[in-house]
Amino acid sequence: MNTKTIKKSNVLIIYFEANTFNNEFNAKLKTVYDNLGKPSDEYPIAYLATLASFACELYIKFLYAVDQIKSNPQSCCIDVIRGHDLHFLLNQLNEKDEIVKSPLLCDYDVDKMLSENSNDFEIWRYIYEKTDSMRVEIDFLRDFLSALSNHSKDIVNNDNIYFESDNATAFAMDRVKEILQ
Repeated sequence: MNTKTIKKSNVLIIYFEANTFNNEFNAKLKTVYDNLGKPSDEYPIAYLATLASFACELYIKFLYAVDQIKSNPQSCCIDVIRGHDLHFLLNQLNEKDEIVKSPLLCDYDVDKMLSENSNDFEIWRYIYEKTDSMRVEIDFLRDFLSALSNHSKDIVNNDNIYFESDNATAFAMDRVKEILQ
């Protein structure tokens, strides 16, 4: 398995990045639905699939990192899994079953859907290179993303995981300021 070692304090950045992509996906999805039937100069499906898939990937990587912190709370560094294959990534999580049993996913065969859509991020970000017909399950991606987001938010708010920051939001904003300087 391919991993990358990061500082434990950077784990929350994965979570905040996932939230950002999630928020962008939901805002764009709302815009698309609000403008159905109106002329447009956009092809939003590729953008939506890319945003949702990448947000899912980041939430899964965050959850994997949390598993690493729980198994070795004293370490200042942890390993984060690499890659884009959502099916593979989800199968690495200790709490996979808890996520799959989310009420948001009860209408789906999650394993089958992920098998069929596991590389959407890689496929849809370069849609212009494709020569065959493409299909994306936006409703599944939306619901899977929401389940991952909810599970991640519960962990951040309730699990008392020590990320080496007393206040997650303040920490993230400090990191953003540091990066922008």
